[in-house]
Amino acid sequence: MVTCCDGAITVPGGGWPCCKTEVYNPENAVCCGGKIRYKKGASCCKDESYNPEYETCCDEKIYPVRNERSLECCGEKSYNPLHESCCSGKVYSQRGIKCCGHKLYNPLYESCCSGNLYSQRGLQCYGDTTYNPLHGTCCSGNLYPHGGLQCCGDSGYSPCTKRVVLTCCDGAITVPGGGWPCCKTEVYNPENAVCCGGKFVIRKVRPAARTSHIIRNMKHVAMKKIYPVRNVNCCGEKIYDPRTEKCCDGSINDKVESFYQCCSDNAYKFFA
Repeated sequence: MVTCCDGAITVPGGGWPCCKTEVYNPENAVCCGGKIRYKKGASCCKDESYNPEYETCCDEKIYPVRNERSLECCGEKSYNPLHESCCSGKVYSQRGIKCCGHKLYNPLYESCCSGNLYSQRGLQCYGDTTYNPLHGTCCSGNLYPHGGLQCCGDSGYSPCTKRVVLTCCDGAITVPGGGWPCCKTEVYNPENAVCCGGKFVIRKVRPAARTSHIIRNMKHVAMKKIYPVRNVNCCGEKIYDPRTEKCCDGSINDKVESFYQCCSDNAYKFFA
């Protein structure tokens, strides 16, 4: 059994994970910074390994744990967010407390915007001031006087109107939307088209065979093959049949057998 590691085929592979161009057994080793560390149960802290039972990794540095329930980092210390809070690198013995600049506040009763505290909860920030999301919507710095809108780029819109259904595609509001998926700034019907790399591939019917096939759209993709509708997938901007072909890093390879795998943009036999 072989394995592809960093573009190199490694023998033996054993199905183990890669550490750069080598494989290792995760039951008794760990890969930190591209180097194998033979320590059972260890974890990585940047390029070094540590024992999570007795140590913790905070800001890419290893520290001894304060207690067995220290779960997260606060500066150079660990703390339990179920019972404590962290603000500006300091641990406080109250849960649910957050920072507003260098001040502490409880988000259940207050709101914070740009380091300023407001005595009303649930407010959203708009520059240095606030707004109530029930009565307004902010999209990329633009404030609209209607609550519950969705953002599409810097515009606010309501997806469902009385007459049409709108869709946001890549920052552009598309009419009609119909709830169909996007292909860049346009929508398409997945029943008769697919989108590969932001380009349409149109499904058409060959009258002679009376069978639905997918034909590559001459406007977007060069037509080379005709594929059955149910068996088409995308490989970059191209389409391929996964039953007989393998997509590797945007390159289509002939798949002779089902257990072929990818190594960079080439296909190789998983069982040598």
